[in-house]
Amino acid sequence: MSFLSNKYRALVVGVTFLCLTAINSNYIVVNFTIICMSGDMSETITQPNGNVTSRYAYTPAQQSMGLWAVALGSVIGTFPYSWAFIQYGARFPFLLAGLLSMGATAAIPLAAHLSFIGVLFLRFIQGVSYAADFSVLGVVTVKWAPLDETSIFIAIMTSFVTYSPFITNLVSSWFCTSSLGWKFSFYAHAAFTAVCFAAWLGIYGDEPSKHSRVKKQELLKIQKDKTKEHLEADNFVPYKAILTTPTVYAIWLNGFAEITTITVLLTYMPQYFHTVLGFDVTSTGILSAVAALIHAPIKYISGYCSDKITWISEHRKLQICNFFAVGLAGLFFFAIGIVKKSGDGVTGVALFFAIYLVMGANCGAYWKCAALVSRQYAHFVLSVNQFMKCLALATAPGSWLLFVRDEKDVVQWSYVYYLNGALLIVANVVFFFMCSDKPAAFTKMTRDNPTGKMLASPDNHLERIHQETIIPA
Repeated sequence: MSFLSNKYRALVVGVTFLCLTAINSNYIVVNFTIICMSGDMSETITQPNGNVTSRYAYTPAQQSMGLWAVALGSVIGTFPYSWAFIQYGARFPFLLAGLLSMGATAAIPLAAHLSFIGVLFLRFIQGVSYAADFSVLGVVTVKWAPLDETSIFIAIMTSFVTYSPFITNLVSSWFCTSSLGWKFSFYAHAAFTAVCFAAWLGIYGDEPSKHSRVKKQELLKIQKDKTKEHLEADNFVPYKAILTTPTVYAIWLNGFAEITTITVLLTYMPQYFHTVLGFDVTSTGILSAVAALIHAPIKYISGYCSDKITWISEHRKLQICNFFAVGLAGLFFFAIGIVKKSGDGVTGVALFFAIYLVMGANCGAYWKCAALVSRQYAHFVLSVNQFMKCLALATAPGSWLLFVRDEKDVVQWSYVYYLNGALLIVANVVFFFMCSDKPAAFTKMTRDNPTGKMLASPDNHLERIHQETIIPA
């Protein structure tokens, strides 16, 4: 590993990304396999009206119940995981999340054979493990990211939202059309999770300054320009001060808006392509995978530009990135509802692709704002974004059920896209006026100085410390 001698943080980011991808893929694998499960006639049920249906054919209401089970698990798991990460670091709490996700995913085919209640329970367990991802992202960013690499770190780690649908849709479509069948898609995802978290256990450490593979040169890079409060942070969190900071609420609103609309895309895009636009199962899998994949290049480019461009102010860069990731995405949602099935569905697919492209700028938008404003407390701010994701898991299927009675009715679907587009546009306007690139007052607060007043210098800047005082001898 000599080529990583001063880049060990890259290995940490890489394994975190893989684990986040695994957990997210486990939660969304049902979204595609539901298409082929309904056609599996190896086990059938005779309905009261005499119709014979697959045991694995679930109604729209049952599909929404599955999402709500994930949402409930995430709600219950969010704050316990946040507490565990604050108290014990990320290494073992996140490992527990991975093990729960792996076990639940592997057991879903058996549960589907036995009862729908069993499937709901396992979806709940997947939700509990899913609750850990934003907290771990915050911890890794706070501990391992140099300030001038914040957006790049966020871009890489949050791109699990891009790659997990790509991997899952391709793998699931292959298994669905192969002799192995849809059940092996769940088994393959569980095996991938086991490999990823074994690597996590071997690579990750909570403190770069105590990690045997982190050299002094890299540690200097990680600690550069960070405040003493940031570097010496313990498990103290000034909750009241954070909860009375307006910028934090703008961050959470944008997190809720974008995550809700992403959930709509991830959950219902395969169904929309297949049942409304008329693409076959294989084409649906490929289009869904490619739509998600094109998100990644913009994410990396925007993350790099956000960190490295110096001729635009940091505040203005936040506003520009958020306009693309949230505001422009909202306009494209409106456009999907307007064009409906024009151009044999090609126009609609292109607009889905456009949404994924512009949302790639989110790492330089409200995500980066959260890291810059909350600094050493970013893990808590981002854990509340996780709670927003829990709400999204409920509101996304709720908005779908509110309008869609006939899955083939494109007009009913259009109302779903109008609603989500409006949510994004409102959130972007709020962020434009309330965002900040400066550390909030609560970042001066510590256990020893809960008011933070002693830590302000006469010119109202945070005091800096020499890096050598933090590096252990």
